[in-house]
Amino acid sequence: MLRSLKQYLRKKKLARFGVSIQQNSPTSEIGTMGGNWTCSLQGLNESSIVYSFGAGRNISFDLELGEKTGCSIHIFDPTPISINWVKQQNLPDRIKFHEYGVGEKDGEINFFVPRKKTSAHYSPVQRHTNVVVGEYSAPVFCMTSIMEKLGHEKVDMVKMDIEGGEYDVLPSLLEPSLGINQIILEFHHNYSTIPLSKTVDAFRQLNQSGFKCIHISERTYEMAFLR
Repeated sequence: MLRSLKQYLRKKKLARFGVSIQQNSPTSEIGTMGGNWTCSLQGLNESSIVYSFGAGRNISFDLELGEKTGCSIHIFDPTPISINWVKQQNLPDRIKFHEYGVGEKDGEINFFVPRKKTSAHYSPVQRHTNVVVGEYSAPVFCMTSIMEKLGHEKVDMVKMDIEGGEYDVLPSLLEPSLGINQIILEFHHNYSTIPLSKTVDAFRQLNQSGFKCIHISERTYEMAFLR
């Protein structure tokens, strides 16, 4: 009951800033074991390309999406726990894993090491004020560089869960020339170092680029947008 009330109040607060579902489109919940995301399967088929940024230790979304649509999925994660975990998985041919991440520009960035040793949530932003366990440097490339490296002229869908790095990366995904029709992502204004205003600004940027919100999760952090 308390959890439901908190989620209701979070949705009400977001709505006051204009963050709400804007378009009724058919959606599907994809993934299991906490890796579920809601998205539109409209237009996704064997010729579609999906970029999935942030693997952690759960790629159930990617596996199920590939099975349902036959699309080619590229998963990206430069952090050590995720790399080691994915290497132990038996990936189908339609799914490829890349040991680098997405960034605002090409180069290496520092990720803050999670406080829990068992966590795979390395973050490019400091999640908690005055708490730094350690840092890990890893390679990232901007969206256009990644597409050039992989020989893709367009990407149909982007899924992004990059632990607070989405605010810097998002503007580079909004260029119409990239061909992106759907973006699903997790916002991280629940971190003490990230104000809600950053999510509100990102939502407006998406709208200004022709994307409309088709889903907001019960937790209120995961959202899906269609162009």
